[in-house]
Amino acid sequence: MKKGLLVGALLLSTGMVSAQNLYVGVHGGYGFGVPSEQLGTTEVITATGQTSTNNFGSYGGGLDVGLNVGYMFTEHLGAELGFSYFSGSTVTSDKVTVPTGELTVDLKSTQMRLAPSLVLSTGGDFAVYGKAGLVLPVGGSTIVNYRDATNPLATVETDFEAKGALSLGFQGAIGVSYNVSDNLSIFGELAGVNLRIKSASNTITRNIVGGTDILSLMDTYDKETTFVDELSPSSNNSSYNAAFSADSPKEELATTANFNALFINVGVKFNF
Repeated sequence: MKKGLLVGALLLSTGMVSAQNLYVGVHGGYGFGVPSEQLGTTEVITATGQTSTNNFGSYGGGLDVGLNVGYMFTEHLGAELGFSYFSGSTVTSDKVTVPTGELTVDLKSTQMRLAPSLVLSTGGDFAVYGKAGLVLPVGGSTIVNYRDATNPLATVETDFEAKGALSLGFQGAIGVSYNVSDNLSIFGELAGVNLRIKSASNTITRNIVGGTDILSLMDTYDKETTFVDELSPSSNNSSYNAAFSADSPKEELATTANFNALFINVGVKFNF
């Protein structure tokens, strides 16, 4: 009797261990910026009148490559930590066209992201799975290119680097995986990211007016901006404080930017 119980316990423990799988996956994919919101406007001005159109979109579309490390506690339940690099598509937020030229504002973002999540799977060689968790940008910035050629005699080329505050979003995915062998599987998934990033700072890195670089002539107040949640008479903002400091960054109210996206990812997973 004792021998039978011991054999049963060994078989049970062996089954439990085999169901507990550590894996590493790599993926690549492309995201579409949805759902969108108004980012700016397009203005077309001619001798006969003016037309204005809202520009809708998201800054979250673009390429995403990453590494996932996961552990399946059972055949159906696991946890995963994702590390990814996001390279956003160039987005035009504003555009003005007049008979003498054009003004455009283009933005492109890059980010490093962490994404912890729970994993639910049907199990088996051909499995359907779902993931749900958080997404946390831990580095990166948005480069803004402002180009004003509406006056050909005094063109303006200004570049900004915008950085965000610590922001937390949500992500989820549904996908299918196929075990090519005991240690290798391939997968494809549809993943959604719901992320808004709060502004932290903005710095002018290039400013050419009429062919002349004037960046070195600008003071700190005009080159740098720090975003805050409240402006008051003690803030470093000339509209609120007559005694503002030109040697310190200007303070402005913070805003948030839309980085929502829907990604199509494919990849391989190595099981240990």
